Amino acid sequence: VSRARDATAVESLLRADYSSVIIDGVRNQLRKHLDSGTLSPEKIRRIVHHPELEQLCHIGQFFRYASQEKAFSTRELRDRTFTRWLVSHPEVFRKLAHAGYAQQSSLAILYRLWNSADRDLCGVDLNIALGACLIADVFTAEECIARYGFYHDSHHHGRCYPQADSLEPWEWAVVLRGKESLEDLAWAQQFIEGKNIKPEQAGGKFTGFIPYRKKNDKGVSVHAGSAFYDHKPITLKLYTEYGGVCGAVSKGAAGFLRSKGVPAYPIGQPGHCAFVWKHPNGHWQIGNNLGGWNWASGGAQIPWQGPVQLVMAYDSFIHHPHAEESALTYYLSFCTQKQEHVELLLWEARQFNPFNYPAWQRYLDIKAKNASAQSPIRFTLRWNIPIPSGMNRSGFSPSLFSKGILLLSSLIRSHLMKATPSPRRHATLGSPHGRVGMLLIICNLCRLFARCACGHTSGANDP
Repeated sequence: VSRARDATAVESLLRADYSSVIIDGVRNQLRKHLDSGTLSPEKIRRIVHHPELEQLCHIGQFFRYASQEKAFSTRELRDRTFTRWLVSHPEVFRKLAHAGYAQQSSLAILYRLWNSADRDLCGVDLNIALGACLIADVFTAEECIARYGFYHDSHHHGRCYPQADSLEPWEWAVVLRGKESLEDLAWAQQFIEGKNIKPEQAGGKFTGFIPYRKKNDKGVSVHAGSAFYDHKPITLKLYTEYGGVCGAVSKGAAGFLRSKGVPAYPIGQPGHCAFVWKHPNGHWQIGNNLGGWNWASGGAQIPWQGPVQLVMAYDSFIHHPHAEESALTYYLSFCTQKQEHVELLLWEARQFNPFNYPAWQRYLDIKAKNASAQSPIRFTLRWNIPIPSGMNRSGFSPSLFSKGILLLSSLIRSHLMKATPSPRRHATLGSPHGRVGMLLIICNLCRLFARCACGHTSGANDP
């Protein structure tokens, strides 16, 4: 009876006419649980494992992403059948919340796709549809729907690689966001057909589709830009005919991967262009690689905003057994009115999963607020934040774990050092004292994450 009453309350909340009303309603409901009485770790765990409160949290997070602080109409939710379907399928708002971003038209596009699918979406079809909702910032609603239709048909006719079966909506958004036309993607699928390239080999084999050459048949240099391609529109077919250097190879390979339903996009490396793609083993890898993750540049097309190095940190986060609880606890930190509750929720989010970079980032922002130039350094040197031990026994790859540790510690270190010292202090960083100070900061972070990896809990046992 209680569950039914809660579901009815959520359904009633969603029938509001504007996103701001929904956001306020969700926040008020969650505050009743967060800010009434003492907030303890045990109470936080009860909240994150409560199905209706979990759904409310995801609903609020989605509308917060979509509104971007500008209220918009939610007339699609006036359809009670649609609203009831959303409430009875909590995975919809959970997946949208975990995507990390949304647009004001996302819900309207989902409503149209839901209607065209006989008012029911599930499994891979649901994930593709939600991915189509997320790309409304670069495509019109009609184009989003057309791209959904293409990959819906491709998946049902076996033209996608097996990775497509397990992609989350944000990963489908990476696939759908490619600049290739649907005709170009269809040609690419036919081009790959019959070559018997295994999914795990695709990242390497697909680069061979584009001949590596610095000049075309007329002797025009690739550095001449469009003249190298005789001023023709760039397509995957054109890449196979004209070739190019690393940019064409990586962009072309990423396009061929996307045609098979595999998330991929180009990134930069010093004097080179590579690409990242999702391997069938569930982890992201670099293709056409020369410089590795440390020297890569470009954005990370993942739920976290930041540099491409965050891809590996997020990979470690999402494969952790408590990723869901950590993400929920982080979301809840935006709902409470009490500052001490914000800090406790961010603390617990990192206790659930030490790879939660946004939780680290927000926690450090709070601690370093109004700090002087030297305060971040002093704060880092005093760091003694307990992190759950035994994380290397959680079931994910030790090599992946160690890479996540190093990348996350580097990201946190760079975040801490965003406060630029005064010119005089900046000059002293070149002195022996300045160098020792920087080494202490780096060593302290390595010590912190070594404790996490190896289970050490006291300074005396630091490796």
